Amino acid sequence: MKKQIRILVVFALVILVANSSTAQASQPNQADLTSASGISSVFPLNRWSTDYIQTSGDTGSNVSIAFDDDHNQNPWISYFNGTYGSLWVAHYVGLFGGNCGPSNTWFCEEVDWVGGQTKGWFTSIDIFPDINPDPAHSTWQVGVSYYDYSNRSLKYAVYKCPLEDYRYWTVSTVDSPLDEYGNNGKYTSLKYDSTGTPHIAHVNYKWDPDWYYIMHASLLVGGHGNCGDSTDWQCEIVDWTMSIFGLYYPSLDIDWNDNIYIAYYDQGGPNYLMYAYYSGASWTGIVVDEQVGSNVGLFPSIHAPIDNNDYLRIAYYDTTNGRLKYATGPWASGNCGPSSTWLCSYIDDMGVGLNWASISLALDGNHNPVIAYTDASVDVAPLGLKLATPASGPPYGTCDGEFPDWWCGTVDYGNQYVNDGKYASLGIKANGLAMIAYSEQEREYPGEYDLKFAYQMSWIFLPVTMK
Repeated sequence: MKKQIRILVVFALVILVANSSTAQASQPNQADLTSASGISSVFPLNRWSTDYIQTSGDTGSNVSIAFDDDHNQNPWISYFNGTYGSLWVAHYVGLFGGNCGPSNTWFCEEVDWVGGQTKGWFTSIDIFPDINPDPAHSTWQVGVSYYDYSNRSLKYAVYKCPLEDYRYWTVSTVDSPLDEYGNNGKYTSLKYDSTGTPHIAHVNYKWDPDWYYIMHASLLVGGHGNCGDSTDWQCEIVDWTMSIFGLYYPSLDIDWNDNIYIAYYDQGGPNYLMYAYYSGASWTGIVVDEQVGSNVGLFPSIHAPIDNNDYLRIAYYDTTNGRLKYATGPWASGNCGPSSTWLCSYIDDMGVGLNWASISLALDGNHNPVIAYTDASVDVAPLGLKLATPASGPPYGTCDGEFPDWWCGTVDYGNQYVNDGKYASLGIKANGLAMIAYSEQEREYPGEYDLKFAYQMSWIFLPVTMK
């Protein structure tokens, strides 16, 4: 099927009156992903645009996005290229040096490939900035965690500056099974701490009998760990269960004091949302949302506090009622969690009984949550990509949930040919502009995914003199 290309041209005019002069906003600059004049946060009236990075075949699932603060906050996206069965990374380079994306403004490269094997599922990308004043010893690095399907292992790829390897990317195995009964490294989630140490949450599984583990892996300088190619990683159990029902979808984040938090879904028994934190000596697991008769907690996305004025937040899915939910805490009082110290809220409808969907949570510059998520709320309609955030102005009450002061809107609707947003990852730059990396699935060929991105178009103000 030949893809239909849709082009949306948006014209807008903003006139600011001050004394005897005005300022006029030009048309959106679709090539500019860095300018943020006139945009302070995510809001429904701010304009969005969508475009493709890679198409043709199966070239864009299992996506994750991060921004490079040292290079104009340019986006980097990790993803699985099913056509080649390999891990790929794309990053924005502007008008020169690209090989993919609109006007070749992106550079796409294969990172891990072995003929006849499949690598690159469940990718998670993060970027550590340069904090060393000596340019010859830069700490800048890009890391990707992912699942090696063929070898049933957790892997980690890193790109450093200055380059330490002629291949540019250095690929290593972090956690591999001890025997034919094991399967290590699914549902990865990667973050760097303040020292540049990578931390990866993932799921290990061992059958006969069935054991599921939520795992945490961290790189040790100088080695002396218990896993990894050179025993240079430390792998430890966060939570486990011996059951045919498992533990899934870990989401890891690190707060401003380098405390680690992992949200995950426990399918055993009551089916609930969990989070775990490391107390310095051991891991402690907490039940956040547990509803009798409901299956809640799937596809969680966690945000750890960035300062003393912030708090833990988790966006997640209630499959029984088909709802996007949002939990915050701990508080003195709430409606969920241990001793009702968490507040769990219903934000919007996503669709009942989804076997796979994406939820991605980030905060804007005002500490407001922004949630990108898969929309399957209408049975006969294609999947769409939606966004939810507290409304800072009208229109209010556009979500199906219990809050009248939240705004929910569709970023990409999909159509009769495609589903959008089955895989999605949201990021917000320091300048307030948001971007979502996501997949577009061919409805006639459900095994084929294109890599897309949606971004807020910037305002460019031009002076106009009144006469």
